Amino acid sequence: MAVISYYLFPDHAILDPSLIMTLPASVAAACGIDAFIHAEEAYVSKMANPFTDAMAEKAMELIGGNIRRFIASRDDEEAACAMMLGSTRSNMVRRAYMTQPGKPNTGRMSSV
Repeated sequence: MAVISYYLFPDHAILDPSLIMTLPASVAAACGIDAFIHAEEAYVSKMANPFTDAMAEKAMELIGGNIRRFIASRDDEEAACAMMLGSTRSNMVRRAYMTQPGKPNTGRMSSV
């Protein structure tokens, strides 16, 4: 089961790199790779267009160019900021093409 709704998409986001600076290296690596792959999926999607390509390219550039630096030194604010911006772009472009309805929810949901 997937939970998908446009009500789940924010109208505004506050990106504060200090919130990710305490992540363990393994979590930082896993999240960075996940965001990079979402951008790559958007780039090669049959639904890609010039806008999604530009967003995906920038996301891959930001993440690919900073992931090693951020994992090595998570107190590097510049690398943390680049990772956050890349991840945000990756998620934005992922929502633009929606190749998958969402990751499966393995837990039960109560009726609302």
